[in-house]
Amino acid sequence: MHSMPRGWGTPGTATWIRDALTLLGESWPKRVHNEVKRWAQQGGYVPPSYKSIRKLFYCLRRLGLIELVRQEPVEGKPWLFPRNIYRVTPGMEFAPGWRDPETALYHPKKFAQRTAFRARWSSPEEYMEWVRLNRTG
Repeated sequence: MHSMPRGWGTPGTATWIRDALTLLGESWPKRVHNEVKRWAQQGGYVPPSYKSIRKLFYCLRRLGLIELVRQEPVEGKPWLFPRNIYRVTPGMEFAPGWRDPETALYHPKKFAQRTAFRARWSSPEEYMEWVRLNRTG
């Protein structure tokens, strides 16, 4: 298996979370993790850990990209904490924060610089052409 793809044109785990929540409507982190894990394995990638999915859920919620819909008890296990059910915040499906939520949350200036830099080109191919033309040495 290969590690998760990286770079400008790659999907990223957060966008997979968005896609899973969009597909499922409302869901909890473990169910989303199972969906993302299945997609990663189908693509031949090492799936992200459940801990990384939980961390991204925290960042996405703090950024307002997802919202808590309700809490419900876990079936057959009343001693557990209630399950938090999330959904993608309406209107935030294509927000730039999905690209790199950790940087957007913890380093907003750096994220703004990256977003402005990437906005100059319409595609990764256009950017690579610019790099080829402006390479020194």
